Amino acid sequence: MRWCAAVASARSPASARSDRPRSHPWRRGRAPWREGTYIIDLLGFIDRYYDNPEHAKELEGIDIEKYVASSIVVFNLDTRQVKWTAELDLSTDNGTFRAHAFSSPTVVDLDGDGNMDILVGTAYGLVYVIDHHGKVRNNFPLEMAEVHAPVIAADINDDGKIEIVTADAHGNIAAWTADGEEIWEVHLKSLIPQEWRSSNQGRNNAAYRYNREGIYVTHGSRTFRDEEGKHFWVEFEIVDKYRIPYGNQAPYNVTVTLLVPGNYQGDRRIVVSEIYHQPGKQRMKLPTVSVRTTGTVLLEMVDKNGLYFSDEFSLTFHMHYYKLLKWLVVLPMLGMFGVLVILRPQEGAPLPSFSRNID
Repeated sequence: MRWCAAVASARSPASARSDRPRSHPWRRGRAPWREGTYIIDLLGFIDRYYDNPEHAKELEGIDIEKYVASSIVVFNLDTRQVKWTAELDLSTDNGTFRAHAFSSPTVVDLDGDGNMDILVGTAYGLVYVIDHHGKVRNNFPLEMAEVHAPVIAADINDDGKIEIVTADAHGNIAAWTADGEEIWEVHLKSLIPQEWRSSNQGRNNAAYRYNREGIYVTHGSRTFRDEEGKHFWVEFEIVDKYRIPYGNQAPYNVTVTLLVPGNYQGDRRIVVSEIYHQPGKQRMKLPTVSVRTTGTVLLEMVDKNGLYFSDEFSLTFHMHYYKLLKWLVVLPMLGMFGVLVILRPQEGAPLPSFSRNID
């Protein structure tokens, strides 16, 4: 079962505003929504709900244009149904702190229970960690100044556990444990605004470190290849160089997906999965498609903390015909060129004449 959600972040350094009002409790479907995170269609639905004069009576004279609200909505992508909704903040639209949620969520297994948690920060200055049931975890939300940037989730101190790193618009950066306890805090003399984490927004944010953890396709599999027959192999290497004594981040759930374009009449997503318990070189077998076409192999890995890594490469199927056609065109041209070279007139020899004049 696949699912997605929206937004992320942590708790308050010294510069967080103490005059901020606390989030007001409100019931689903009754509060005036202006902003839901990630799910735009939901906002339009709620606006249309109050367009009905009978429904507008529920507001009891409240002007919904004066309020801002944020929430996370989780969908089942197979059924396209809403699994649950978690309301976050509610504020007026003219206050110092407004309940906007500007960043995308970070999705990670914080406590190693096998279920994904959602980390989200809001411009209201609150940071939430929400479990897979839509409940806010104990000790959250945490307080900072306005949080615009997304949350980082990574093992930053090599203790074998995932930490949370957050930043706010006042230049504060703080690291937290999965239980919401502050590890350290620093202040930068600059604004830390909303940012786009990568050109390819994945399941969770990137925390790059060379030769630390990841997965990649080996050079032998990445080189140009034209596949025939019934199957082909994809070789890859799982990299995990976490320090002793905390060991690696196994198990690694590896999925290899063959993406085939539209001229193939079969399944355009051929998926093979395997769970590995040790890093190193591995290989998986995929079926070869029966038509002449191109394809893309997508390699994905999720470790025990739910951190996601990927790599990909392209290849072709049954393209040898075009190679033969190329030689069928080139070889006759080369032969003609050779004959012309061999039969060219010798230097100093007279050219043949077909004139009838013998003088």
